[in-house]
Amino acid sequence: EFGVDRTVAEIEAVYARVGRLTGPRGAVRAFRSRVPADRWSADLDVGVAVTDWLDGGGPADRLAKPTDVREIRTNINDEFLAWRFGAPWLGYRVVDDGDSAVIVRARMRGNAKELAVVAEFGDPKATQRLAARTARKAGCSYAIRIGQPNPAAGYVALPGGGPILTWRAVNDDGFPPLANWALALGDIELFRTTLGPIPRNTLQPRSGLTDRVARRVGEMIALVTGVAGFIGSNLAGRLIEEGWTVRGVDCFTAYYEESAKRGNLTPLLDHDRFELVEADLLTTELGPLMDGVNVIFHQAGQPGVRMSWADGFQLYNEINVNVTQRLVEAARHSDIDRFVYASSSSVYGNATTYPTRETDPTAPYSPYGVTKLAGELLCNAYANNFGVPVTSLRYFTVYGPAQRPDMAIYRMIEATLDGGTFPMFGDGSQVRDFTFVGDVVEANLKAAAAPLEPGTVINIAGGGSTTLADLIDAVGVAVGGPVPIERRPAQPGDVARTGGSIDRARELLDWTPATDIVVGVAAQVEWHRARRHT
Repeated sequence: EFGVDRTVAEIEAVYARVGRLTGPRGAVRAFRSRVPADRWSADLDVGVAVTDWLDGGGPADRLAKPTDVREIRTNINDEFLAWRFGAPWLGYRVVDDGDSAVIVRARMRGNAKELAVVAEFGDPKATQRLAARTARKAGCSYAIRIGQPNPAAGYVALPGGGPILTWRAVNDDGFPPLANWALALGDIELFRTTLGPIPRNTLQPRSGLTDRVARRVGEMIALVTGVAGFIGSNLAGRLIEEGWTVRGVDCFTAYYEESAKRGNLTPLLDHDRFELVEADLLTTELGPLMDGVNVIFHQAGQPGVRMSWADGFQLYNEINVNVTQRLVEAARHSDIDRFVYASSSSVYGNATTYPTRETDPTAPYSPYGVTKLAGELLCNAYANNFGVPVTSLRYFTVYGPAQRPDMAIYRMIEATLDGGTFPMFGDGSQVRDFTFVGDVVEANLKAAAAPLEPGTVINIAGGGSTTLADLIDAVGVAVGGPVPIERRPAQPGDVARTGGSIDRARELLDWTPATDIVVGVAAQVEWHRARRHT
């Protein structure tokens, strides 16, 4: 049914019948342009046609479902496989050795013949070996596949193709030098690459966005969960500034005053590229919420250490764990480009080394930290099993305009401005790595676009160490008067120190914090003062 005579409307109808919400934008563009098959397909004299394979029984129950192939990871059935790969002009073939099977196609890249493995059925190690044998038999120079590198089987990261694509040379030709390979991500980008490379000097990335996302940013739709909260509202505002359309969802939990959250949204509500959905992610239907979304920024969560003990834990588990699982499960059945999960430095607990690296042990010191780590591990499980493009950002003590009223800097500023007192738990020697909210937002934008391996975890930290006592002095200077202190005992769950290494963020995201604590605190003080005049 995927024939050149089909109209776009008919193609959309096929998608609807096999259970997909929408068709890939690239496929629709390919049909409109009627790209000749010889632009992207080469003769392949191996295996059998996909439809013949399906008529003979196909994968049936003897083979596992396809692994790590974004195009077909939902609604796996014979009808879908026949539609996606079955038309003769597409050039796909199936090689089935009884224990495993691969769907492949060939393409000439320069003088090199490439075998692209677009679906794998069976044990991954067996399918990798089968792909290499098929490439050799077909006279190909190399094979590419979607999935984790496996050096033991000869598959290494594809040059310029990002960590989700791997290749293995099967002859002596090596890999062809292709300047536009980053724009040709194997079969995922099949239809985009048939339209020819886009001159790189015409691209103007913003905020560290990759070229591909930068040229699409005008059509990008972001789903921001917890959009009325501290980080969510700041992120939504920045996305709109950058040209995105934002669908924000929030259920306005009672953790702090609803009026404060709605105030965070005031600058956004009249914008024609912002949509507010008031819904509880624990119960609402997620399909319509995610329809058309390119990137999910999952900022929603139940914050705070002290309320996560005793009976409070149930709520933390529901919001931080169950909601995250529902979202990433829905993402598994969608066409999103990236799922950015807001994790926390609380996953480290009292770390063994500072600055703490992502590879250091995780040992949460509070139930809150346990739930954030559980959410992160769920994301990783979906990334590893289904290829969901999840990235977890471990935030270190975020502050700045629109900060939550329960957080220390907010309370210090309000106490100083109002003539009240700030309750200081402990002796003031606690050390924190404070990160300005604008820098956290920038990290989210870069994480949305960077070529990251599914399941990547990255620290987002301010890059410094500040004691509580020093912070109190800094707030006093910014406000113009000393912070009144009420000393109280240390609280269970409060760690003595946090401090994150940002080496990985610098390497993978080209991100470093741009705002030091003095400048950041001054900006938050100005926000507090401005609120009093509105």
